[in-house]
Amino acid sequence: MRKLLCLVLCLALVWTFFPRVRAEEPENDFDAIRAQIAPVGMVTAENSVVSTSIMFQNVPGDRECTLRWYIGDTLCMEDRSFRLSSGAVSQLEVSVHFDNFTTLESVLWVELTANDDPNDTAVFSRGLLTKPIQAAAEPDGSDYIVHVLRNQCVVIVYEKDDAGEPGRVVNVFVCSPGLYEWTITGRYTAAEREVWLGLMDGVSGHYATLIWGAFLFHSVPYYGARNDLLKTEEYNKLGEKASAGCIRMAVSDAKWIYENCLPGTSVRLFDSDTLPVTKPVPIRIDPESPNAGWDPTDPHPDNPTKAVSVPKLPEHPRDAAESLLLVCRAKG
Repeated sequence: MRKLLCLVLCLALVWTFFPRVRAEEPENDFDAIRAQIAPVGMVTAENSVVSTSIMFQNVPGDRECTLRWYIGDTLCMEDRSFRLSSGAVSQLEVSVHFDNFTTLESVLWVELTANDDPNDTAVFSRGLLTKPIQAAAEPDGSDYIVHVLRNQCVVIVYEKDDAGEPGRVVNVFVCSPGLYEWTITGRYTAAEREVWLGLMDGVSGHYATLIWGAFLFHSVPYYGARNDLLKTEEYNKLGEKASAGCIRMAVSDAKWIYENCLPGTSVRLFDSDTLPVTKPVPIRIDPESPNAGWDPTDPHPDNPTKAVSVPKLPEHPRDAAESLLLVCRAKG
């Protein structure tokens, strides 16, 4: 009798618990999917088409989907047979036309819906895309010229010589540019600056300096505009490609750019097969440390780590600068 009573009680518990378990299961299989959207090209006054790519991760299974691209509230493109591959990275590149858009800045949205279940829907945003070319910066009062060697993950700051060309190397920073080739190349001028700036996906960047459009120098992302909310796992990627296009740096390095590279400072981004300076060794943070939310280079008085990042400069910086100029000329 006792065995029967125990069996009945067990069945009752299972019956009570089972619906709750089912209720807690996610209704949308796409909830786990993450996406990175990045412009490959840039929209200018002469070019109204931007090539844009999206990369999906954490795909739960092979699915045929409908993919829609929006600029603001306007549907730009629809692909009703976009295929997601299970567990892998799925990527798509499209050309988005800005011809009919008069706003200076627009948000690029991507909507993904499973063809076999309309309830499985996810929406991703790229943030602001700038339509016109960058407005003229303020007169160049800077003493420096900045080179970003995209493939080397290094930022080199030169003192401007009497002819306005790169002279002595004054600083070298390790950085994280965009994944793949998401970071722009070319010559630009530093523009507006912000101590804290909201970035895509709800994170914040410390000591942000605008390069062009949506591309900036800034710190590794923080979960919010607070010095102890650093995304440690992203910080530990410094020295390799990791961003959606911006140039991520340690806080002390981003602060140096912010304070010294005034609006109008020349910034050139390019790839180089050689590195004429010694690449700084990036600091790594123990994710289990109680201070893991702090950038070790942050000069904030409350920083419990108090570390200092000192770049190692070459023994003959002027020779290094001249060799880099030769590489630049060779690459155009």
